[in-house]
Amino acid sequence: MESSCLWRSLTLYVAISALKFVVPAQSQATTVCSGTQDFENGLGVMTQVTGGGDDVNWNRRNGGTPSSNTGPSYDFLPGNGYYMYLESSGKRTGQRAKLQSPEFKAIQVGKSCDISFGWHMYGSAMGTLIVSVVDTVTNKETVFFTKSGDQGNQWYWMQKLAVPAVSDDFRFVFTAIRGSSFTSDVAIDAIEFGNGCCTRTYVCDSHTLNFDDNTYGKWRNVKKDIQWTLWQGSTPSFNTGPSADISGQGKYAYIETSDSFSAGDSAWLMSPEFKSSGPACTCTLNFFYHMYGSTIGTLNVYVSENATSWNVTTIWTKSGDQGNQWHKDTVCISTTSDYHVIFEGVRGISWTGDIALDGITMNNCECIADATSPPPVTYTAPCNFGIQTATRGTFCSFTQPPENTVQWRLKNGQTLTPNTGPFSGQGGTGWYAHVVSDGNRGNAEMITPWLTYNEAQNCRMYIYWSLNGVDVQNVTFTFERLFLTPVGYETGFVRQISRINNRGDRWIR
Repeated sequence: MESSCLWRSLTLYVAISALKFVVPAQSQATTVCSGTQDFENGLGVMTQVTGGGDDVNWNRRNGGTPSSNTGPSYDFLPGNGYYMYLESSGKRTGQRAKLQSPEFKAIQVGKSCDISFGWHMYGSAMGTLIVSVVDTVTNKETVFFTKSGDQGNQWYWMQKLAVPAVSDDFRFVFTAIRGSSFTSDVAIDAIEFGNGCCTRTYVCDSHTLNFDDNTYGKWRNVKKDIQWTLWQGSTPSFNTGPSADISGQGKYAYIETSDSFSAGDSAWLMSPEFKSSGPACTCTLNFFYHMYGSTIGTLNVYVSENATSWNVTTIWTKSGDQGNQWHKDTVCISTTSDYHVIFEGVRGISWTGDIALDGITMNNCECIADATSPPPVTYTAPCNFGIQTATRGTFCSFTQPPENTVQWRLKNGQTLTPNTGPFSGQGGTGWYAHVVSDGNRGNAEMITPWLTYNEAQNCRMYIYWSLNGVDVQNVTFTFERLFLTPVGYETGFVRQISRINNRGDRWIR
C-alpha cells in the first residue's frame, strides 16, 4: 500500500529550522506500455495455453536440457538463470506447446508495437518456432515470426520485431512444434514488450504475492483498525503466529494483536482490480494461512464487486486456533462484474491471536490497472524557511490551520523577547519559524503536505528545534497516516514524539 506521513507540530515557546524529509520516490499504478519477462521467478505474466491446438506444455529450465545434442546449456540472460523450452523427449512429431502473454490493448491508428525475445533452436531433428498474435474478439491468429530447422548451438536475439496491426485487444502466442525426433528442443527467453504494446494486466506482475521483496506488490492495506505487517522469522509474541514463512527464509504478512487493539478490530488487504470472471470457475485464488494461538479470531476472504459502496461477499472463512503450521487452500471466484479480493484478519479477545498470510496466487484471473490513488502530493524539501533574499522568509509548503490560537512566525536573527528563543537560525544565519510567547496562550500547529512513500521503506524526518526559556513548555511531532477505507481516505494516528523543558540557546537535531 502507498501511505502518507503527516508531520504536525503543536507547540508553545519554540522554534524550528532546517526541516527536511527523505521520502523514496514512488509511481502510481498505470497502464503499462512496456515490460520484460525473463522467467527468473516463474512464468510471470505468461501462461500456458490449454486447448486450441495446444498438446503439451512449455517447461522452465536452469542449465542444459536433459537430452544431449539439443537445447541450450544456459539461458539467454543473465547466463545463469532460467528459460522456457519444449522438451521433445517422449513427445510425438508435430505436437505443439503454446505459451501466451497477457491481453494487450488494440494498437491505435498511427501507433506501433514491437516485441523482442531470445530464441534457441539446436538439434538435428529441430521442429519449428512460431510467434503470432491472436485477436481476443475474433480469435483470428496472425503469424509474424517463424523459424524451422537446426540453427546451431547458440542463442539469437530478435530485436524490436514489428507487430502486425490488430483492431481488437490481442495476445502474443509462442508456439513450439516438435520435430521428427528427440533432438528438437526449442527454447525462448528474455521477452520484451516494447513501447506501444500496452496492457492493463501486466501491472499485476505474475498475480503472485509472497512478500519476499518487502512490499505488498499491487495489494493494499485498506482499513485502519489494524494494519497487515510484513515480517520475517517469529512474531514478537509467544505461543502465536508463525516462526517462518512458507519457504522458511522469506517474509509474510500478519496482524500483530499484542498492541492496544480491541476484539473484533480488523485489517483488510485488498488486491488490484480484476476483470469479471463470469459464472464458470475459471479463476481460482490459492493462498497459505497460519492461525496459531489460543485466542485466534477469524480470517475472511471477500470479493467486492462494487467499488463505490464496497459491499463484499464472503467466499471463504476460518476461525479459531488451527495449530502451529501453514495451511493451503484454494477458492473458486465467480463474479458478474469487475472485482477486488480482500483478506480480512479479525482480532480475537487477546494477544495470542496473530494471523498470517503468504503465497497468494491468482490463477487464470485477468487484472486491470488500479485507478485508486491517494490525493495529489505537493511537496518541497528541504525547508529552511528562507529564500534567496535577506528580507523575506517562507513557510515552504507548510500550512497553519485556521483554528490556531497562536500563530507561527518567521524570523531572521534574534527574537525580540530577551532570555528566550534562538539568537539566529540553525548554523548561525538564516530564517526559522518560531512562536512568540508574550501574552499568548494556546497551541500553534504547522502541518506538512502529505508525503507519499512505500510503507515497506522508511519515511525519515530531519529537524532542528530549539526550546530556550525558563517558562518553555514543549514541542510535539505528530505523525499521521492516510488510510484507504470503504468511505474514502481517512487519517489515523501513528505516533507522537515530544520534547519538553528548557534546553538552552542551541539548535538540536
